[in-house]
Amino acid sequence: MVDLIIDYANKNNITLRLTDKDTNKWDPIFSAVYINDIKYLKLLFDYADIKDITININERICNGTTLIQYAFSKCNVEMIKLLIDYANNHNEILEINGKNKNKSYALLLAIYSNNNDIVKIIFDYAHNKNIILNINDTNEYGNYPLLCAITNNNVEIVKLLMEYAHKNYIPLKINEKDDDDSSPLLCAVYNNNIEIVKLILEYSIKNKVYLNIDEQDREEWYPLSSAIFNNNIEMFKLLIDYADRKKVVFDINNKKSDGTNLITYASSKNNTEFVKLIIDYANNHNIVLKITEKNDDGMFPILYAINNNNLEMVQLIIQYAEQNDMILKINKKDINEISEINNDIIKALMQYKQEMINAKKMVS
Repeated sequence: MVDLIIDYANKNNITLRLTDKDTNKWDPIFSAVYINDIKYLKLLFDYADIKDITININERICNGTTLIQYAFSKCNVEMIKLLIDYANNHNEILEINGKNKNKSYALLLAIYSNNNDIVKIIFDYAHNKNIILNINDTNEYGNYPLLCAITNNNVEIVKLLMEYAHKNYIPLKINEKDDDDSSPLLCAVYNNNIEIVKLILEYSIKNKVYLNIDEQDREEWYPLSSAIFNNNIEMFKLLIDYADRKKVVFDINNKKSDGTNLITYASSKNNTEFVKLIIDYANNHNIVLKITEKNDDGMFPILYAINNNNLEMVQLIIQYAEQNDMILKINKKDINEISEINNDIIKALMQYKQEMINAKKMVS
């Protein structure tokens, strides 16, 4: 259709007004980008050159969006290259750091699309034009390139951003949260992406950047609890090792709004290895675990261990209680509600009760 209109205009000596806009401030060039029609856009660019019509390649049209920004949001590599070629051929510099009304910009839009080739095009263009990219700027939702790449689990783009920051002496944001209270580390651990977590920790160490390793998001998840959620022992150990190296002590007795602390959560997940690690961490940092406090469901570690028929965990918790002069108050009602209990667990509980009696301590 476009080629027919152009042919008709040429035959009748009519010059098409490519820069005229409709009531929505759209012109034919922007429409071609919007509908993702590369053939349409080429025809219009060629026509503009023949008729010596100046196209403002950086003009902001819809919602303050430029052509290149919209092309990045469409993930059309060929169209992006066409726009870059047009700008180069007309000695124009694309405003790749410019923002739309949502405060999003080309790099952020490209990373959001999760297309590595498109992201590389931006880095290459910036390098060729001696442009320093704004790699830390946030949009109106608090999102920024590194956090966006981590949200997408894109290791390659995370590496690209870190390399670019290093080469251009730019301190990279690694702690800032978005509007959902998510930060790079929180997001990476929650996504169970240990490679990205390692990159963040290494960046922090190498660049001497303090990392908020014990912070929570809006849902009250923090790195250690997310590692337990994902059943990732390696991740848990990695976080603890980093914290020890940086002399950061985790508040492992911290409760969520439902009254659940870390060891209670690990017990509920029936993971003995995590319980061991938490106990070891507490012992190494002179922390007394609050293993007798119940959450809103009336549960605490020993009850979860009994409920899951986990003898080893029961023994671990009893041993910890004895070593720290704690009394595990286990009501008959709590046990009666458990359908089947392993005989060895019953023996362990009876032995614990007898030891308490012998020590003249009251046990319910």
